[in-house]
Amino acid sequence: MSRRIYTATNGNCIVGGQPPPGEEAAVRQDFEAGVSLVVDTTGGDATVRGAIPAHRDAPEALVGVVTVPRGDDPLRGYHDAVREVFDDRSGWRVRTDVLNGQLFEALGPASGPTPDDDLLSSVRERRRDGERVEIGVPDPTNAVGVLRSLLDDGSDGVFVISTQEPPEHVETDVFVHLADRYARPELIDLESDLSPSERIGRRVDELVDERPPSEVATQLEAETRQRDVSLGFEADSGGGGLVRSVLAGVGVGLAAAVLLAGVRPAASGSPVTLDLGWLPVVGTTLSVPPLALAGAGFSSWVRTSMS
Repeated sequence: MSRRIYTATNGNCIVGGQPPPGEEAAVRQDFEAGVSLVVDTTGGDATVRGAIPAHRDAPEALVGVVTVPRGDDPLRGYHDAVREVFDDRSGWRVRTDVLNGQLFEALGPASGPTPDDDLLSSVRERRRDGERVEIGVPDPTNAVGVLRSLLDDGSDGVFVISTQEPPEHVETDVFVHLADRYARPELIDLESDLSPSERIGRRVDELVDERPPSEVATQLEAETRQRDVSLGFEADSGGGGLVRSVLAGVGVGLAAAVLLAGVRPAASGSPVTLDLGWLPVVGTTLSVPPLALAGAGFSSWVRTSMS
């Protein structure tokens, strides 16, 4: 078993020696995509990467990478290996006051809530058909319960837990979306063909349908801040929280743009495109009505593409 601990913002390995090629880049990409946990059982051994909201001299975001021998419980193996690192170092602790700290702690117990048999049967059937499966869960213990049940089936794959959307840099077989809008574990369809910018537009679209206009911007900001807090970004000394706090403002602006224009954001075909390449979701654009952007004060972020 190997184990390494990284600072999330720059992919610097601080425990465990020289990392293998590509691992530092994967850690940085996980951080920027807001990934909570990746379990890859497709190799000879299982590899687990997970976000660790930590406190050393100050709150910061760390990432643990542990290789667990095939046949062992990868979740428990990861948890115990990381816990040993923290226990051996004075002043190190996992921040269990935030969502990803709670997720880390839930990896330790061998038992917990399990999804119903119908859900598991549907997941197995979809995976046999070669489909990527997406599951929504309301809390960390249910996220771990779903993941442990699927891993116990013995099928190989790449499993991801995240409070955000499916990461583009990971070839995911099963994506577990952790958000309190789900009442229980359930199969969901996040439409994997959508780009990250289209996903943002889709969420705005859902909120416009679900809530009165006065609540849409507030809800978008709350969801974005929840993602910050879940990884400890809001207090990270490396500045990761700053980028995501800007994202919260963009969420409010997008909602305002939609409401001012009286229409929903389109996936394509609008003459004005909002460039989101500076956000943690890199290289994305979102097309919205030009009057909406003007009303929301986004002129500095707009590029015009006349069709």
